[in-house]
Amino acid sequence: MDQALPGKHTLRLYRSLTLDQAAILVQARTGHCRLNQYLSRTGVVDEAKCSCGNDEEMDRHLILSCPRWTDERRELRGTVGARSGDVSYLLGGWGSRKDVRTGQLLDGPKEKWKSDMEVVKATIRFLEKTSRLTYQPEADWATIGMDHSHS
Repeated sequence: MDQALPGKHTLRLYRSLTLDQAAILVQARTGHCRLNQYLSRTGVVDEAKCSCGNDEEMDRHLILSCPRWTDERRELRGTVGARSGDVSYLLGGWGSRKDVRTGQLLDGPKEKWKSDMEVVKATIRFLEKTSRLTYQPEADWATIGMDHSHS
């Protein structure tokens, strides 16, 4: 996800978050979470498919296209703007994408790059609203991927 090696930018990224925000971000960045793609690999659920039926439930699908979160995603896109389809950027990662007109790296050189914390926090707020990466001790792990509710 993040094409820059862990370093100072990673420390800056997590130090500016609460423990709960950091937990959500770690899950989204690593894919080790309650989403069905991971749960199916670990044998907790039978299949990786999202309950929306469109795709495997993974971070990219949840953030960019799951129809269950259209309203919440509209708010995220309003905050983020033109790069709302760049998962690496949304999760605080450096990317090698280039501007099609200028050929310049959108994130600039790795050595000088810093995560856009406003964007990262907006993405975390989006993920909090879905409750898909939020710890719920009372959850029934056998049915967790089938949870259609969100508030």
